[in-house]
Amino acid sequence: MKAQLEQARLESLKSYEIMDTDPDSILDSMTALAAYVCDTPISLISLLDDKRQWFKSRVGLDVSETPREIAFCDFAIDQKTLFEVEDAQKDKRFCNNPLVIDDPNIRFYAGFPLINEEGYALGTLCVIDRKPRKLNEQQKNAIELLSKMAITCIETKRQQKQMKESLTSRKKLIDDIDFEMRTPLNAIMGISSILLDKNKNKSIEDELALLSSSAENMVELINNLTASNSTAYDDSPLDVDFNLRQTLNEIINNTNSNKDLEVKLIYDYAIPEIIVADEYRLSQIIYRLIASRLIGRSRTKLQITVESLDKMDDSLDICFELRDLSSSVLPQDSRSFYEQNVEKNMATDMIHGMNGEFASQLNSMKFILNFQIPKQKVNSEPELLDISGINILLVEDLETNQRIAAQFLEMWKVKYDIAENGQQAVIAVGKKQYDVVLMDMHMPVMDGYDAVKQIKSLNNGAYRKLPIIALTASVTGSDEEKINNLKLAGYVTKPFNPNVLKSTIANALQYEPS
Repeated sequence: MKAQLEQARLESLKSYEIMDTDPDSILDSMTALAAYVCDTPISLISLLDDKRQWFKSRVGLDVSETPREIAFCDFAIDQKTLFEVEDAQKDKRFCNNPLVIDDPNIRFYAGFPLINEEGYALGTLCVIDRKPRKLNEQQKNAIELLSKMAITCIETKRQQKQMKESLTSRKKLIDDIDFEMRTPLNAIMGISSILLDKNKNKSIEDELALLSSSAENMVELINNLTASNSTAYDDSPLDVDFNLRQTLNEIINNTNSNKDLEVKLIYDYAIPEIIVADEYRLSQIIYRLIASRLIGRSRTKLQITVESLDKMDDSLDICFELRDLSSSVLPQDSRSFYEQNVEKNMATDMIHGMNGEFASQLNSMKFILNFQIPKQKVNSEPELLDISGINILLVEDLETNQRIAAQFLEMWKVKYDIAENGQQAVIAVGKKQYDVVLMDMHMPVMDGYDAVKQIKSLNNGAYRKLPIIALTASVTGSDEEKINNLKLAGYVTKPFNPNVLKSTIANALQYEPS
């Protein structure tokens, strides 16, 4: 039974992937504080695997590990409370221990086990002296408190790592869904648009309009999904148009499903209906601030007040206040208090990352963020654009997308050739003069990024001014940045709106590279 428990403990320790990792400033502060409070020359946070005790943090000791068979901490992890040795020379368990006979000449040892959420002692927080002694009650309480804070810190690091791994998997899954769904949606929207243009039968026209509208709604859902995916994974903000009041109501509806929490909203209707910001991060900030008031309490009542402050032509400052209306007091136990502050500190970091201001008092927290006001969109009239007679090179590897784009180009009386990958595109541009190149960015053999670079370097840069428009199924911030760095004439996301594609081509004809 003991062997099985030890094996389970070792598996639990392994899951943290903490052994032989770099120092942690928070844990170092805890060991330094333990040494100061207990007035000892040595303090350690040790973790025990099957062969050794390794010191994640240490004060007053040069070595980073010792064999487990001579470790005082090996005894301490079998305890649920403080393990104290007042004089190791007089203790039969330790009097012949190399750590007592030789450096560091241990006489006194006190260690509290680092017990994780699963109930396993991964190691200890301990203090060591070279002379016999004992801790007073205040020092014992301090060691217990610091050990609980240390294991909470270690747990939090593991949770953050697991969250990052989960987000990595989520990002890949959503990227795959994004790419796979845009191709059939491109076909649906393209064919619907072509048939709408050609068919004048009212009943069929209504059905086609419904089909096209449904496809556009699906594209919007995918865009929102990939936007949230990019923001959750990357450090760079991703600004989108969104309805702030609607977003806040969704947050409150979600949080009020918790029977121990009641949140109400006071909203300033002078705020424009649509604003521009990183909606995902704003939601995370509010969720974390709410969580910070909920941890360690049986019942919480909160009020969120949202007020418009300074308004300019293209932006405005908005103040968010989260006020605690609860009668219950904030948690006093160390674990709840630590977790509460982890949530608040993460929210504060996100606010500062959005160039915001944060202030906190006993019963309230405020933060101010600046939001852009979207410019009023002007309906383009692509039917007035004339691009007939120009020569276009369409670079696209999927036959479905080739056929859809080709039908639009033919409707617009545009001459075109098709290349199935970047390598073919480079050869085609070298042989024939084109007015515009429509370049898919993700293709086999040679992708669009490399193809653009090679085209722009052909004949010592003779094609540097050739307008190239990116066609991409990816709308993540990193891909948009890569496309912008290529200094292209524009880009159109798939599935493309034919009016947008036509106007982008027309604008590209006027393109002058910087």
